[in-house]
Amino acid sequence: MGDSSPIEIVGDMFSEDEAEYDVVIVGAGISGLTAANELRKRAPDLKAKDRVGGRTFTTKIRSAGEKLDDFDLGGQWVGRRQTHILEVLQELGLETYEQFDDGLKVAQLGISKKREYSSSLPSSSLRHYTLFEVFDFVRSTLKIDYLMKRITPLNLFHWHRAAELDEETVSKWAKQNSYTRAVQDAIDVAIRSVYGVEANRMSMLFNVYYSQTAGGFLNLCEVVGDGAQAMRVKGGTQQISTRLAEPFVSEDALQLNKAVGQIKVHEQELTATVLVYDAKARDPAELVPIRTRRVILAVPPSLCGRIRFEPEVPSLKKRLFQSATPGNLIKFIATFQKAFWREKGYSGEIVSTGRTTTPGEVLPVISTYDACTSNGSPAIVGFIAIEYADTTKEERCNAVIKDLMRFLGDEALTQFVDYEEKLWSQEPFSGGCPVDYMPPGQMDAFQTIRDPFHTVHFAGTESATHWMGYMSGAVQAGRRAAHEVLHNLGRDAVINGNYLTDSIYGPEYVVPVAPCNGYIERISPWWRRIFFFSALCFGVFAYSRKYNLSMTAKAVRPTERALLGWFGTWWP
Repeated sequence: MGDSSPIEIVGDMFSEDEAEYDVVIVGAGISGLTAANELRKRAPDLKAKDRVGGRTFTTKIRSAGEKLDDFDLGGQWVGRRQTHILEVLQELGLETYEQFDDGLKVAQLGISKKREYSSSLPSSSLRHYTLFEVFDFVRSTLKIDYLMKRITPLNLFHWHRAAELDEETVSKWAKQNSYTRAVQDAIDVAIRSVYGVEANRMSMLFNVYYSQTAGGFLNLCEVVGDGAQAMRVKGGTQQISTRLAEPFVSEDALQLNKAVGQIKVHEQELTATVLVYDAKARDPAELVPIRTRRVILAVPPSLCGRIRFEPEVPSLKKRLFQSATPGNLIKFIATFQKAFWREKGYSGEIVSTGRTTTPGEVLPVISTYDACTSNGSPAIVGFIAIEYADTTKEERCNAVIKDLMRFLGDEALTQFVDYEEKLWSQEPFSGGCPVDYMPPGQMDAFQTIRDPFHTVHFAGTESATHWMGYMSGAVQAGRRAAHEVLHNLGRDAVINGNYLTDSIYGPEYVVPVAPCNGYIERISPWWRRIFFFSALCFGVFAYSRKYNLSMTAKAVRPTERALLGWFGTWWP
């Protein structure tokens, strides 16, 4: 569906009694367009009859010298280990450049005052944090790494402790496993920045799984090394979807401003009917049927829940659609006359809880980065606390600039040029950003996210097993779904088996186990207790007799007489 609920259709006309199209792909974001291009590349005989981009969105903003430049208000970063999106960028001829990271960073963690640091992460700097805080940070991150190594991505509950992790929130886990407020704050800010949700609403097992797909929890937060924020795309990331869509625009295969109301699966004929309507029409009651052999839903699970399925999807799949919750980030770009923070020796990175000593007060900035473009336009990009969602844009702008002054100085106001933002929760056909997350107790349903439903296949970055939630994950999921379709259309000769590794069609696929809540029968511990107690009594008795301990003898003499009298013997 993308942002304007576009539907992409790829297929060739059959006879009137058969399906109109081979494949209908719902969603013109990176995942859906990747699936379409993969099908077009592998099976070129499948002739193909508001905007694309999904959760990427590039817009022009006024910057220094009154010139307009391109800035990303959606997904924008690319990591060095995100191989799938890097391959796409190379194919499309798009260039990347390094995220600026030189200089001091600023954090407000553990206390209400700001603290500067020079390492890649705030709580790992001995110069600005106590030894105990640094130790606690290292210890907590090592614990998360340990949990990552214990779970199996395609069979989460194979590990017996996985169900326990799914029953608690990230916030609860952090409080139980870390000692300092600084580390608890660091985890909380990381969760709010990465997922767009408070740490007390998300399953810890989901966080561990998500971290594992990125190769580590710290990779989600870092700019350096294998961090997710290592590089940016020149000209903006929406170019990816725009260029992927070009072949289908020319072939009139891309339909924008259409929404899916219902999908009817015809089990006997192995086809489906997709009922669509005009998303901009005042009365969406008129549904237009499209008959197809296969459907790919390249939209978040929360949006799949808005579609009526006939017959109903299985109960676990339905619970997945109902429980998946979109993150709710407010992303902003603030442009300036010059990059004054660089001149002052700052990198532009800020992390903040927004909490103060005033009860109930929350300041807007969660995290920021240097956003100077490849053309040299000075800017700061950041994320705003969800508490500001109900205020006006002008109020948010004033609050953000005031908060930036707290960290970077008065130049945030005197050098200010323009401000733009994106409230992703207000996008009707995206639902939120950057990713759908799972609340506690729902990860058994999440395990079905890649399972096809008859002739309907599922893509989208949420279904990825490598860099889930990122553009690279969207590419991987799109390729997997495309090759599932090729397999079911009998095109095994053109399939790349590597793309089906994480699919139910993979050669090593194992049905995931459900969390175990049954009774475990054990031998009663009372037999062991009686045995050891009897042995203890006998030892005391023997010891007292051997050494003729009067007090001990007096203490055990009644028991001695009773036992020996019962056995009819006497101590020699």
